[in-house]
Amino acid sequence: MRAVFFKGHGQPLAIQKIKKFKPVKDQVLIRLHNAALNHRDIWTWRELNLPASSEGIILGSDGCGVIEDVGEDADSLMIGMEVIINPSLDWGNNSVVQGNSFRILGFPDHGTFSDYVVISKKYVFEKPEHLNFAESSAVPLSGLTAYRALFSKARLLQRKKF
Repeated sequence: MRAVFFKGHGQPLAIQKIKKFKPVKDQVLIRLHNAALNHRDIWTWRELNLPASSEGIILGSDGCGVIEDVGEDADSLMIGMEVIINPSLDWGNNSVVQGNSFRILGFPDHGTFSDYVVISKKYVFEKPEHLNFAESSAVPLSGLTAYRALFSKARLLQRKKF
């Protein structure tokens, strides 16, 4: 499979061939149809560094595709399902703010700029029929950002009465 690797600040992104991932436990293997470029990906590439010992990270937070394989704790009926990936991993218990273990797919975990991605089944959701793959791939991270801006930060629904 092919993947786009980030190897460190100031280094060009590199397309490499690597062994296809294999799902374990509750993971699913998704053959990606589309991945969306997000400002976070550009910021990571321009601003962050990796340890010298690192072989690189596959960038990309948002993506969608078709489940091709499942781990032993995932339902085999999911194979063939068209899905959108939620890149917000381990948010935590507070719906207003993320917890200490929160991270986003694509850094520090391998992301969606590849032919395949493995991720826990709890982070995949069936793709709505009215959206194509390209539209679906851009929804997760930008949707979360917009939602938090309107409802968590601006408190749109929490107007004070005069």
